[in-house]
Amino acid sequence: MTFTVLYDANVLYPNVLRDVLIRLAQTGLVHARWTEKILDETFRNLAADRPDIPTDTLSRLRASTPGSARVRVAASAAGYVDTLRERIESRHCPR
Repeated sequence: MTFTVLYDANVLYPNVLRDVLIRLAQTGLVHARWTEKILDETFRNLAADRPDIPTDTLSRLRASTPGSARVRVAASAAGYVDTLRERIESRHCPR
């Protein structure tokens, strides 16, 4: 059974973790998904936190991220986000 996993900015931000998770998706063990909004957040934070990385390098990295084999960008994560929000709201989870 293959699970569909939404990769959020917090796991796409660290280089090593992003690499491992994309490679995991390339094996076919999970169906990885993320949105343009998630990529916006990821690379906006990378640019702000790492001014030593040239803008063109970040642009190339972002451009190559959605094209990874077997990894597709979700057109909309609304279904995922709504489901997660409902689960959180139905529990006593601190925010």
